[in-house]
Amino acid sequence: MKKILIAIALMMLSFNVMAQRYLEFGFDAGFGFTDGVDRRLTGAFGFGGGLTIENGLGLGFFCRGFQTTREEDSRLSNKYDDCKFCFHGFYGGVYAEQTFLRKSFFYLNAGARLGFGGVNYSNHTVEDETWNYSSQSYDVTYQKADKCFVMALEPFGGINFLLNDHLTLSAGVEYRNLFFTSLHCDNVHIASGSDLNGLVYLVKIKFWTNF
Repeated sequence: MKKILIAIALMMLSFNVMAQRYLEFGFDAGFGFTDGVDRRLTGAFGFGGGLTIENGLGLGFFCRGFQTTREEDSRLSNKYDDCKFCFHGFYGGVYAEQTFLRKSFFYLNAGARLGFGGVNYSNHTVEDETWNYSSQSYDVTYQKADKCFVMALEPFGGINFLLNDHLTLSAGVEYRNLFFTSLHCDNVHIASGSDLNGLVYLVKIKFWTNF
């Protein structure tokens, strides 16, 4: 028992020696599949930044966007000329994470994000078209079948490789979990939050500095 306590104490000491405070800012991109709505392929992107303190706890902000592939929706064929619809979503908020096993060239992290934003269901149909004299081109607004508020709760984890003193490349996963989503169009139920949930695989590049 004494050997185990000594080993734990040495591990805690080595962790505290390696601990440090730093600021970071990063961009990520990835893909996944929705749990519902025909398991659509989904692209995701985001950015954020925050502060990590001595004990490895990180706090910060994030913004996240996603878009699914466009699929034919036969339920709306009598309403729209173009029935290839996709889902768009964008939200932002705060995150908390914990750093584990920080070594000289890599570390692990895990945490959760909480955000608020919106999601919509749209097609290629042009709703409005105006001539832009400055760019000498048409500005178009595409018709959206419906849009609604969402709250997102996303647990995540990853492995981070230190490329140099200020640059980190990360690979990880997150689970997109949306609440209060209820999309309808012409009295047709389109999707709820669980339909758009799904696992997302991400690659992230982060810039950081000690202070």
